Amino acid sequence: MTLASEPRTDSSPPPALTISVALVRLADTVRAELEQALNGSGVSWARYEILSCLTRLGALTYSDLAHALVRHRTSIAATVGFLETAGLVVREANPDKPQQHLVRLTTRGDTVRLKAERVLARRFSAGSDNTRQALDALRALEQRMTALR
Repeated sequence: MTLASEPRTDSSPPPALTISVALVRLADTVRAELEQALNGSGVSWARYEILSCLTRLGALTYSDLAHALVRHRTSIAATVGFLETAGLVVREANPDKPQQHLVRLTTRGDTVRLKAERVLARRFSAGSDNTRQALDALRALEQRMTALR
């Protein structure tokens, strides 16, 4: 009998699983770096991401935010609740569907987003050719993975 703690010798995980695990670990590492960079800016990465998304796309429903950020609607609702309490966003009735709410960025929210962007720009200002190539490769991978969903 083989114990779960012993290494497997019969087979290796499929390459797609190995890649997925590596990407999740990389994402965790990058997210921790982003959180550390934003420390003291007034927002966490999750909050900044919502503010940034609302800047790019305008007012959105919780479901639209969840889809755009690839997060669960419940986590979006909790984060939006904090942002609303802080005066960074407002919720308003959706004129097309009154039972839904739209989340809209406030002027204060935009100011906080800009401050966070400046902090991130200072922290991640390296602009070498290698950085640009890596970014292009990551964007292409993200597009392929998103197309598979």
